[in-house]
Amino acid sequence: MAVPTSPTWQEVLQRIIGTPSERRRLATALGINETTLNRWTKANSHPQRPQLISLVQMAPPHFRAELTEAIERSYPDIHSLACLFRWHNVWLLHREEKSVVSVSTWAVGRLPG
Repeated sequence: MAVPTSPTWQEVLQRIIGTPSERRRLATALGINETTLNRWTKANSHPQRPQLISLVQMAPPHFRAELTEAIERSYPDIHSLACLFRWHNVWLLHREEKSVVSVSTWAVGRLPG
């Protein structure tokens, strides 16, 4: 009996960009060319880790969990980078609003009100 294998992140991405409109939307949201998305699905080129994080953030909600799990299998260190990436974005957002985000607030996953 064959053991089912989990899809790679490239396979999940291939399903996501299966329609031209979604491929175009995602490429535009990521600031890349549609051809780049196709290259990623074929492993002809590889995204930078911040692009992978943005990919998850921009993916349709019903694909995010599966895409995240697949990316984490290929890039085990991505979780720590994602935390830094989110912290940096929150810091920039609140810096623009002239408020301060404490590390302890961020650590428990709550944003200042």
